Amino acid sequence: ATGMPGSYKAASFYGNSTMTVGTGKGYLCDFKEFEVLGILDAKVNDKASFRFTGDYVNNSGADSLNTAYLVGGTFNYGKDKGSLKLFLNYRKVEADAVIGAFNYSDFVGGGTNGKGFEMGFSVGLEKNASFDVTYLLDKKGIKESDTQTDYKRLQVDILAKF
Repeated sequence: ATGMPGSYKAASFYGNSTMTVGTGKGYLCDFKEFEVLGILDAKVNDKASFRFTGDYVNNSGADSLNTAYLVGGTFNYGKDKGSLKLFLNYRKVEADAVIGAFNYSDFVGGGTNGKGFEMGFSVGLEKNASFDVTYLLDKKGIKESDTQTDYKRLQVDILAKF
């Protein structure tokens, strides 16, 4: 792997592989990411629609643990008061696929080296207000040799747009 000179150390920085650099740490690899994102929208009728999403990232700056992907879908029905949105996605982010400090912070407690589901719903309360519930069911530590930690997070929000 490329990176700053120094001795290698088994540690993590938001899930990324690191090495010892002087008295501190540095990233073990460079980040040269290639990303492909696909979104397919399908309208059922005037009120209902589906959205299918796929996202793939490969970091050629790392020799291994360098891929991430997300697949998911959303169903929307109606608009404003009484509308409904249901969603489900699955993501897997290997340790050096992306810079962990900038990854989705609700996923595996922040960082990389995890996989899991995100699901939820939203109900329109008024034109610019909704009641949202999101549940994340993730596992930090992809390889069997990793220390694995289960993350379960429930978020309940009332959102208002001004």
